[in-house]
Amino acid sequence: EDWETGESPNRLTAWNFSGRLKKRLQQKERGEVPVQAVDILVTGCEVSLWLGEQFAADLSLAFKKLEVKTVSSNKILGLLGQEFAMPQLGHQFSEDLWDLHGAIVLIVSHSGGTFSPLAVSNLLQSFTKQIFVVTSEWDTQIGKQLRHLDAGFCRSRVFSTEIGMHPAEPCSISVAATHQILTQIFEHIAATLTAEGSLRRASGSVVGLGDLSELEKCNQLNIEALEEIVGTDRNGVAISAAETEAELRKKGALWAQHVLESPRAWILCALYILGTVISQSPPVTSIVKRLGLDEKHPSVIYVALLFDALIYLFLPQICILWIRLVQRRALLHRMAGRTVVIGDCPWVAQCTEAFLSKVMACSYSIASLTVFSGNPADHLVHRMTHRVVRGTLLACGRPDGRLAALTTAESAVCLSVNQASSIQSLGATCESLTIGHNPYKLPLTAHAVFLKGARPDYLCERLLSTTCPQQMENKECDLEAPPMSPARSNIPTPSSKARSSASLLGEFSNLLADANDGEGGEELEDRLVFDMIRRLVHSEKMEQQKDEEEQKLRRFLNDVEKDENGEIGFEAFEAGFKLLGKTFDSADLRSIFNEFDWDGSGKLDPLECKMILGMEMGDLYRVAQRSGSHKQPCRLHSVEPSEESFFGEALLETAPKGVRPVKLMEMQNLSMQLYESRIASLQRAVAFFVLFHELGKRVADFWPRVSFGMLGYSIGRTHSIMRIATTASPVSGADIRRRMQDMALLHNLINFRRGLNAMVAKWRKRRELEGTTSLGKVES
Repeated sequence: EDWETGESPNRLTAWNFSGRLKKRLQQKERGEVPVQAVDILVTGCEVSLWLGEQFAADLSLAFKKLEVKTVSSNKILGLLGQEFAMPQLGHQFSEDLWDLHGAIVLIVSHSGGTFSPLAVSNLLQSFTKQIFVVTSEWDTQIGKQLRHLDAGFCRSRVFSTEIGMHPAEPCSISVAATHQILTQIFEHIAATLTAEGSLRRASGSVVGLGDLSELEKCNQLNIEALEEIVGTDRNGVAISAAETEAELRKKGALWAQHVLESPRAWILCALYILGTVISQSPPVTSIVKRLGLDEKHPSVIYVALLFDALIYLFLPQICILWIRLVQRRALLHRMAGRTVVIGDCPWVAQCTEAFLSKVMACSYSIASLTVFSGNPADHLVHRMTHRVVRGTLLACGRPDGRLAALTTAESAVCLSVNQASSIQSLGATCESLTIGHNPYKLPLTAHAVFLKGARPDYLCERLLSTTCPQQMENKECDLEAPPMSPARSNIPTPSSKARSSASLLGEFSNLLADANDGEGGEELEDRLVFDMIRRLVHSEKMEQQKDEEEQKLRRFLNDVEKDENGEIGFEAFEAGFKLLGKTFDSADLRSIFNEFDWDGSGKLDPLECKMILGMEMGDLYRVAQRSGSHKQPCRLHSVEPSEESFFGEALLETAPKGVRPVKLMEMQNLSMQLYESRIASLQRAVAFFVLFHELGKRVADFWPRVSFGMLGYSIGRTHSIMRIATTASPVSGADIRRRMQDMALLHNLINFRRGLNAMVAKWRKRRELEGTTSLGKVES
């Protein structure tokens, strides 16, 4: 709320950050900075670095020409902060590879005092003074260092999550808060760079105001979804009807029973041994004696003693099987230590692995866990499937495959989970659990938790739910949704039908094929034949299209009014465009015109007109919506949330007649990807934290109860014995001060050489001009 109202100092820092980024891009446009020079460098350690990597990936996704790099603070310190540089083998980072001079550096450090980021905040001042930090509060060690750079009005360099210091070593609240403020920073940067056509072109922006409005709507509704996951509202009041939180804690309690079966079996074994030895009454031997069988058959006593010995030998296994029978858990899981494998997108999987491993760090060895993580859409199968054994606990997050841009991602995750769940031994396999928004349970998984997102539907979801796709193209089909329900509501929406990712992928493929073919009723064989014929005549069609485009361009240039330089103003462009039968309104045409008016002269030359006329209707409409210069601008570079009943409603209403709804669906791909990376992934991460916090707390609470308070540990501490707010660093900082002086001197020498070369070049150019002038006088 502070960010939206402008009362938060973070807005001032964001204004300063985006202003420096604008200046950096303008310098590149003028050729003052090399094109390959780094624009934004994101650095940090461990959890902070993983969050920064996702932030940098989103910036690169939305701004294709923006040079965004991420690297660990330890690598920077090892390579640039040592008298003898530590080579970064296996990484694309070397001393002369990246041009960091003048780059904007964003340091992510929750504590603000982590050794490596703190050292880097000093070290990089030799390259640039444009250094910012994301931290937990304003008064941190890194914040103090940065305030000394150039103190003044509107020079804030600190982004604060304002959650204060959290001494617990497992990171959960700080992860969510840091990810959230990075989302706000992303929106502010995007709003700044999309506000001007020159900045859009310089940054290679592919994000539009519609994408940002949809992201902001999801961002605001995200609070409702998170309340349902954690079971507490924004005011700290417990929510009694939070079904998602209850389901997550139920699964966490179940997995805690897997971990606690070993100490419980040990207690049962101890009680059994103590009882039978002290009483000198092994059960089988006692039964034989009670029945008098030892008097009738003396040898029977030895058989009884043999059975008692076997009971003692296999007593742990017997106790574990008895516990599993009572708790109704799988009987054939391995009876050794448990392993948890976490799968999700990189930042979620890595942060969750760090959280769970730290929660269980002080656990006693008999109730310990081994934790791994991986990306199920990439290397999880290669790293972990050969390690899957009976009883391995596999927890995977699934992207929302109901969105067309994420269907293949969910399909890859489901395939990885199915492959792991298919590995069997003695008829048993791993116990897998999935967390996601798509309410479809994989047949091979043991558990599934479905998150209740609070966002409106996307157009692609409505395309699948509607029964009249042909009428929809003519805007005759009603896609209006019922009023959006709160996150905790169970009222079904048009997109809530449970479909597998494979089914969704097939339906989206059919929609695309129908749009391309123009008809939806062809059989598969007919489509294959059509595709073959289309490939055979492709070259001929391309020639015909080229001729048609040239004729269209010639007719357009002949019919419109041009100035003496052959350039076309907007009024003539609009009139000629309508003569060609293009059904765009004036506002969209103005956006297209401004987007291709690269020099800002208010005129288009024939080459620019040729580029416009060579584009398809859907691509032109995408350009118009992306630039959106005719729309209401962002208020103080804060994004206004979408007010549509479903995302894409305005696109559907304002699209020209020749643009198919499937093309409009494709225009929302970037919005869906940003929703996944900034919103949905955060919800899954918080769900993992709730699940594994319940697991760790159940295990920790077990020991005081069974030991009458003599045993116990805190899940907020580890064995690292770090009693200060920092993280251990493998790299020394002893040479930083000297290296700063050396690099500053080197930087000054480089600037002097550049200045000297520029002066020499100007002097030579002046001499050449003077020589040419003198020669002209002599000839005359």
